[in-house]
Amino acid sequence: MCRLTRDPVSSTAEQFLRDWLRDSCEDSAPGTTPQQILTRLRQASFVGCGDFIELEDGYFFPLTTNGIADYFLVFVAGGVRWPHGGPGLITTQDHAGVHQFRDVGVFVGPHPKSSESIDLA
Repeated sequence: MCRLTRDPVSSTAEQFLRDWLRDSCEDSAPGTTPQQILTRLRQASFVGCGDFIELEDGYFFPLTTNGIADYFLVFVAGGVRWPHGGPGLITTQDHAGVHQFRDVGVFVGPHPKSSESIDLA
């Protein structure tokens, strides 16, 4: 799994997203970058809640709002790569370092290069 950092989207990721949005549809959807991404995901039958989490490497669109807590971590699958990102999950971490599963979703952005193993409960 690749841990993603909650920060404003980097310029590298923003360029990747602009290129993907431009290449993936002939007519650009109106709205902000996250709104345009959600429109594309909906066209591909994504049924998530519509919320997003801004990350340094792009945006994560969870399936529900249940996984979003005050302190949570977002991971994308290291071995599963889609042209626009990959599947991911949200966890919280207890004091022993064990991750509690909270939700799944879709990450859209350039695929992170570093990965780590995590213990899920």
